[in-house]
Amino acid sequence: MRELAAAKCPQCDKIAQYDVAAQTVRCKHCGLKASYEEYIGMMAGRLTTLTPGYRAQSMGEDSGGDK
Repeated sequence: MRELAAAKCPQCDKIAQYDVAAQTVRCKHCGLKASYEEYIGMMAGRLTTLTPGYRAQSMGEDSGGDK
């Protein structure tokens, strides 16, 4: 019996399945199929594009919003 875990799909943001034994992530919604290493790289890439504004705010820098 395969051990499956839920994983957020980096392409469509829906729930994908991580096959622990095969070390693969598959999304039945958008068709993503990636090794676990590739998946981690995709998710890390998303983090770097989502965090610049957060980092600026957390460091007390003005991110262009109203004060």
